[in-house]
Amino acid sequence: MRLLSIVTLFFLTNICYSQVIINEVQSSNASTIVDDAGEYEDWIEIYNPNDFNVDIGGLVLKDNVDVWKIPLSDTKTLLPPHGYFLLWADDEESQGKFHTNFKLSASNGEFLGVFESDSVTVIDSVNIPPLSDDQSYVRCDGGNWEISNEPTPLMINDCLSSLPNSTEINGLLIYPTISKGSIYTDIQNYSNGIISLYLYSIHGKLVFNKQYNNKKFMVDLSHLPNDIYIIKIFTEKNLYNNKILLVK
Repeated sequence: MRLLSIVTLFFLTNICYSQVIINEVQSSNASTIVDDAGEYEDWIEIYNPNDFNVDIGGLVLKDNVDVWKIPLSDTKTLLPPHGYFLLWADDEESQGKFHTNFKLSASNGEFLGVFESDSVTVIDSVNIPPLSDDQSYVRCDGGNWEISNEPTPLMINDCLSSLPNSTEINGLLIYPTISKGSIYTDIQNYSNGIISLYLYSIHGKLVFNKQYNNKKFMVDLSHLPNDIYIIKIFTEKNLYNNKILLVK
């Protein structure tokens, strides 16, 4: 019975580890948040999406070159359900337990992974793109990643701030923007290639996506509830976005 309990505990521990995720990273923190030394440093946010506690102590972080282990035997590494935890990627381990031995590259971007204590088994990973000062790279619903202009350390991610501030839509016609179930699009400067359409709720949740290969197409939204939505359309050369209001 004792052996069975030990095996069961080991299995459940690994299940817990496999559930934690990299939720947001910032590789050029100019004015977003200060660390416990009062400095603006790169940071990595780990999130526990479960309804139970997860201890991340002993997990291993790797970038393109370095390897660093989250300290064991510290109550702070026990993440509560839906809890967040920040690690400071500043290459200044002398400043505290949760300061890594590496920094993140803002100009070139780089790989970042979280591994189990064996340093081999991958729990989660992301390829971080180049980021400007105070931008972050955030995980959105469905596992999609976006560059955000409004970082949210220790909070729910803002997946709408990646949209350009301008509401001018050059070369894209969407009608009607107040719809009863369907919208029509006309990408006026489209020549060829795949068109990818993504529809987000006003809270940043991805609710619909589909690919097209024609400059004019109809999108059926009759299955969605009344609300304001953000529509994003990618072509090989351009990104378009706009808001639509669904009223049925």
